[in-house]
Amino acid sequence: MICLTIEQLRYDYPGGDLFRLNLPVARYDFEQPLGIYGLSGAGKTTLAQLLAGVLNPTAGKINWESNNPKPVPPKILYTPQFPEHLFLAGTLREQVDMIVRYRPGNRQTEILLRQYLNGLGLNYDQIADRSGFQLSGGELRRFAIALPMALQPDVLILDEPTIGMGPSGRRALTGLITDFGREHGVILLSHDFNWLAEGIGRLWIVHAGQLAFEGTMDELNRNLTVQKTAGILSYRWLMEALTGGVKSGEPAQSQTSQASGQ
Repeated sequence: MICLTIEQLRYDYPGGDLFRLNLPVARYDFEQPLGIYGLSGAGKTTLAQLLAGVLNPTAGKINWESNNPKPVPPKILYTPQFPEHLFLAGTLREQVDMIVRYRPGNRQTEILLRQYLNGLGLNYDQIADRSGFQLSGGELRRFAIALPMALQPDVLILDEPTIGMGPSGRRALTGLITDFGREHGVILLSHDFNWLAEGIGRLWIVHAGQLAFEGTMDELNRNLTVQKTAGILSYRWLMEALTGGVKSGEPAQSQTSQASGQ
């Protein structure tokens, strides 16, 4: 099992920006995928890039530990918010061949790629000889999720993986990630709270550069303060209103009671 610990982590943004990321203490044992929720600008992408080593912290420590008997740091793969931009040159087959050429067991990588694409409703042979410009946004997004999974990192960090996906695509992704997370660490960053709530057991909430919550969905549902601060009550009310669960003009107290399950 892989364990993540954070100690006095701080990141100061360049250019004198007053906004900064501060996480004094946090720990997560990857028995299941971890969801990280936050509104736009909360700092969750910065946190993901710090965890992956893309950014260096201004201060503090990030420690990754595993039960591997060999003292080898875990392989961490971060997939950015718009990874499909990486696959616009040449055909997908050419890019996959280039990536796996220097990897041991490259045949297994292609087998896994086909498997994960099938799980997301795509046939590799039907898209392999097309360039990224010839694929839809949804097809590119699914390919950009399946490929890093096929590379079998110890920890996979996906930033906003459901962008451009419909309900069936999100359900398929949830199932795939649940299976993948049984043997790998998985971190999912999303502002799609409903998707995280339905498929992810444990959650961190980042708000204004701080870790506002860490725990289960049941624990979050009992914490109205965090729900209000992080905009979750407003989000839930809006989603219910759009789907007919809350009528326009319903009193605010009633809306809050519904969202909290009271």
